Amino acid sequence: AWGVFTDNTHRLEIDLARTSPTAWTVRAAGGAIDQYVIAGPAMRDVVRRYTALTGRIPMPPRWTLGYHQSRWGYSPSARVEEIAREFRTRRIPADGIWLDIQHMRGFRSFTWEPTNFPDPAGLVRRLNAQGFKLTVIADPGIKQDTAWDVYNSGVTEDVFHRHPDGALAIGAAWPGASAFPDFTLAPGRAWWSRHVGTLAALGVRGVWLDVNEPTTFPEGGGGATLPDTVRAHGEGVTTTLAEVHNVYAMGETRATWEGLRERSPERRPFVLTRAGYAGVQRYAAMWTGDAPSTWWSLRQSLPMLLGMGVSGLAFVGSDVGGYSGRATPELFARWMALGVISPFFRGHVTQGVNDQEPWAFGQEVEDLSRAFLQERYRLIPYLYSLFDEARRTGAPILRPLVYEFQGEAAVAATDDEAMLGPWLLAAPVLTEGATRRQVTLPAGRWYEYSSGAVYEGPTTIDLEVTRAALPLYVREGAILPRDRSP
Repeated sequence: AWGVFTDNTHRLEIDLARTSPTAWTVRAAGGAIDQYVIAGPAMRDVVRRYTALTGRIPMPPRWTLGYHQSRWGYSPSARVEEIAREFRTRRIPADGIWLDIQHMRGFRSFTWEPTNFPDPAGLVRRLNAQGFKLTVIADPGIKQDTAWDVYNSGVTEDVFHRHPDGALAIGAAWPGASAFPDFTLAPGRAWWSRHVGTLAALGVRGVWLDVNEPTTFPEGGGGATLPDTVRAHGEGVTTTLAEVHNVYAMGETRATWEGLRERSPERRPFVLTRAGYAGVQRYAAMWTGDAPSTWWSLRQSLPMLLGMGVSGLAFVGSDVGGYSGRATPELFARWMALGVISPFFRGHVTQGVNDQEPWAFGQEVEDLSRAFLQERYRLIPYLYSLFDEARRTGAPILRPLVYEFQGEAAVAATDDEAMLGPWLLAAPVLTEGATRRQVTLPAGRWYEYSSGAVYEGPTTIDLEVTRAALPLYVREGAILPRDRSP
């Protein structure tokens, strides 16, 4: 195994043997190309050396390893508290409640809609009393509003991107015409961190960064992002967005992480981001974005998580049930099973569709979800040790089989199974209507997680599977710490 890291923040075109079957070609639209060839011979050596270069995840708050519930549309605050009570009443384990853009005043970051969320600090206290931590969203587009102190302070401190002629670079975002902070400017990061601190002062424990590619709305007439010609400070070397677009989210995650740490130094910060660059793992977890609620999306989610893991992004997950909504009971149950082994485990869905909480699909799926979540919580001591390993060595938490069994032909192309750390093999069911599932076990002795049945690998098992299935196998020699209390 060997790795290649092409460190160039301009727009890249990557041709993996399409033009020529013997050549991989990388073209950059500008700038110098710093390319690192990273030696193996093992995949773990490549990942260890790559993350030594670009950085490794910090140890996250323990509560972030539990289950999180989110949707675009939890409003008013009474509805948020109702969701929290339902989890406790139904004895379904969960630790996080999330607020999408519905909690903001006119989609302005760092604000609260006064009618539906009149007492954010009180909401945080009441959720804490039920054992829930609150995470809220913050988008980079700052509404151009001269009656708003956040926008005015940004103009006064000159932290927003500008065009070459000096005019503010304005793009259409959720709140309408918006300015965008320049995160390659140290005072710009400090300005953002200060406003993140106002959320932490209320007791908010996590910040979720979305549309931070940065995204603008094409219907506003300016395309899907800011123009390449927009000026950027460039950490003291003046440049343009053509060079810094791809690190925009990296700067935002850094400023957010630092804002949480500065306001609450006794707590580990938690940030989730949609975009990033090599090294973003130093500041944020990441999810796979707004995946449709389809079987295709579920099937693609596992290889996506595995690919992110071996790319240094150890803390990753997907929107359980799919973001677009209208998941079937079977699809939701299968996605919950995948969530059990995902480093980040959050249910999330858009507005205007059916509810997508664990109890929204009938009694059978509620009971299955409860059982899946109880198993997740039993595994948290093991997961916690894997996060510590990732912090120290960069090792992915969720790994492709080939990472642990490099050289075994039977597992080289397997992308519908995964290793959770070095000891636990998972084979989630990812196809609609499945009643059977083949499981490939690599060389060695394996123990079925629940029954203790012994299998000698390499072998392939043909299993009969129900909707409750999450096939798990423990590798011989494992030390698998578990919490038996859930």
